[in-house]
Amino acid sequence: MSKVLIVSSRDLFSDGGEKNLMKNKNCALKAHDWETHYLIFRGLFRRSNSKLEFLVLGNYSIFQGFLNIFLINKRIKALKPDVLVFSGLMSYLFFFLIKTKGVKKSLDYQGALEEIIEYQNQGKGIFAKLLYRIFFFLERKIYQQVDIIEIVSENCQSHLKNTYGPTKAIFSLVPCGLNETYNDDKYVANRKKWRTIYSIGEYEQVAVFSGGVSKWQCIDDVMRFFDGFNGRAFLFTSRSNIELLKYIYPNSKAEYFTLNPEDLRAALCAFDFGLLPRESDVTNFVAWPNKASEYYNARLTILLKSAHIGFYESLQEACQIISYDNNLKELKSQYDLLLNKLDLNAYVSVLMNNYGTK
Repeated sequence: MSKVLIVSSRDLFSDGGEKNLMKNKNCALKAHDWETHYLIFRGLFRRSNSKLEFLVLGNYSIFQGFLNIFLINKRIKALKPDVLVFSGLMSYLFFFLIKTKGVKKSLDYQGALEEIIEYQNQGKGIFAKLLYRIFFFLERKIYQQVDIIEIVSENCQSHLKNTYGPTKAIFSLVPCGLNETYNDDKYVANRKKWRTIYSIGEYEQVAVFSGGVSKWQCIDDVMRFFDGFNGRAFLFTSRSNIELLKYIYPNSKAEYFTLNPEDLRAALCAFDFGLLPRESDVTNFVAWPNKASEYYNARLTILLKSAHIGFYESLQEACQIISYDNNLKELKSQYDLLLNKLDLNAYVSVLMNNYGTK
């Protein structure tokens, strides 16, 4: 069995987009007889001790990683991976410290470096710009040296080429797709089941937002839309986020719920419109949110505020650009569903060919 070692600084400990994408990709790799191991660097001085659902070669803080680089290289040598994948900004710090001779190298590029600047925390402008310049230098060097670049949207490729110029690497598209999609019978069954659970009338129109409250998720736009929507409004997020939203928007008409990821994917079939507002910036130009695929799979009309987003060209037949005073009475449309666009296994199959084997 071939082995891939993913050197990651992404959040694989808590439920969210990064963990979900890795889980889906891990499952697809396993289906192609690839064994996936993870070398994790997260936290500056203290590593996370939360439970992990992956095969872990090592789990270190950044500082611990530097101190233990000799041991880490020894473990990698013993593992004998066929491919080394670097995923997440902090993994860049170890690219030139980990011995990669004779091993294919891949860059897992899920989002633009510009996010550091575009979504910086208030009061950290100078630090964010300095951080951006450091990682810009590292990313450019890595871009020029890896064999493969795994991208979540075609926009990623155009952005990287425009930013860093030519590269010897092969670009391999692996969007935030799904391991399993719903055929029409499964969709109808899910819709009936969950509309019954939530007491939704047969002809009642319902809008939904599923996600968090991070700055790029434009929660203010979501709540403003809900206030003007002529129908029921559902919001799925974590319990802590629900408490926060109830405090910030005490008069909102939103109905709040928390579900595990599997139930949530099925429950989305109950609704008609899925909100996915994003700003028009570089961060979103390259992005393919997990929720886009889940909305599409659930036959939702995806409501955007901008088409300047990575998945749009692939899924645009399901998307609408709306103004937030539109009550959507006539907006629901029929479209030809092309579920092959979400088939993660097919994309990973191409990636495996690019990985190759020894």
